[in-house]
Amino acid sequence: MSQIIYLGSEAEAAGFRLAGIESRAVATGSEAAEFARALDEATLLLIGARCAARLPAVRLADARAAAQPLVMVLDDTDVAEPVRRLLGGTP
Repeated sequence: MSQIIYLGSEAEAAGFRLAGIESRAVATGSEAAEFARALDEATLLLIGARCAARLPAVRLADARAAAQPLVMVLDDTDVAEPVRRLLGGTP
């Protein structure tokens, strides 16, 4: 059975959760640990660009090159502010 996991901010994670995707809001400073855990569990790992930017570049590149699981970095800059406003958060 395949498992899709999204890692990113709380606002974006809420949106993916509504779509039925396992989503994890990643606190600043815990990106590497959450990324490692998700790599062990997912068949497809979606990660917000801002979260990915806080990972060591080599670690992210190695994971993407391995392609098991498939790792996709999603541009989360266009929708973050409107989603936060809709959820009542601060921009």
